[in-house]
Amino acid sequence: MDIIKIKNFQGHEDTTIELAKTLTAITGKSHHGKSSVIRGIEWVRNNSPVGDEFVRWGTTETSVTIDNVEHRKKGTTNSYIVEGHPKPFKALRGSVPEEVTDTLNIGPDNVQDQHATPFLLKRSPGKVAQKLSNLSDLESTIAALQFISGKKRKIKSNIDTLNKSIEVTEQQLFDLRHVDSMNEELIKIERKQLQVDHLNKKHSQVYKKYQNAVSALSELNSLPNTNALQPAKNILVQYIEIQKLNTHINKLENTVQEAVSLERLLSFDPTNLLIKANRILKVYEKIARITTTSLKCSGLQGKYAGLQLKIKTLTQLKEELIGDQCPLCGAIKNEKRTS
Repeated sequence: MDIIKIKNFQGHEDTTIELAKTLTAITGKSHHGKSSVIRGIEWVRNNSPVGDEFVRWGTTETSVTIDNVEHRKKGTTNSYIVEGHPKPFKALRGSVPEEVTDTLNIGPDNVQDQHATPFLLKRSPGKVAQKLSNLSDLESTIAALQFISGKKRKIKSNIDTLNKSIEVTEQQLFDLRHVDSMNEELIKIERKQLQVDHLNKKHSQVYKKYQNAVSALSELNSLPNTNALQPAKNILVQYIEIQKLNTHINKLENTVQEAVSLERLLSFDPTNLLIKANRILKVYEKIARITTTSLKCSGLQGKYAGLQLKIKTLTQLKEELIGDQCPLCGAIKNEKRTS
């Protein structure tokens, strides 16, 4: 503040006060307007009081100007005039326009009345330090330092949490170090399962052929016992071998089930790994026997194809020997069907 002009405000008709650059003290006798000056400054700063009590007796218009901000009241009109703004600002009840506050830049510490305590003398050292920080614009620096300190504490806490998480994760990785090897074993078992599925498919094909062979064997057994039909009896031997093959395939399925059971029983307990490894070795042995059985099955398929050719030849021979007449009763087949 440099200049204060007061017009028709309480006891002042037209007063101008030039302020010093540092500290200005207003002295005088009682009831000569010292407090009115302070009230005028507060009226500009806070728009309070809002009534008409402060208007000089016999007038209808009053104003207080601080530097380039004028607070004017005329009748019911209460406004602020700020240099550089073409239009006045309306002073609403109990509020001051933001543009006025920014232009004035006057706080409660800039003005003291005669009854106020000496500035900062009765405050604690902490309050004095805080006030001086505010006045010297160190408040933002202190706030920044407090923010940085809090941020450091939070980051340190996060680092400690992450380090603990890393330790737990490393321990878990150490406990699960055997999972890779077990996964390789499981992959091998899955490959064997695919092989078993392929053998099951072949088994279905062989079983269909076996049913056809059984049907042909039943027809051949109904024919008279002749040396020409002797090769057909060999089918019985092949049939027995096919039954054995079927038994081996059933054992293969049981072995697969055991392998699946072993997979489910795998755990992280190192004491059980040796037992499970022995079981897996037994599974490998059984798979080797299954492979041998599969090779035998391939050989039997070749023999079966030869038997089919022989069966076809014997069937033609049977039809040539018997013809349309039944060898047992002598009846003609066509007549029998007709009857």
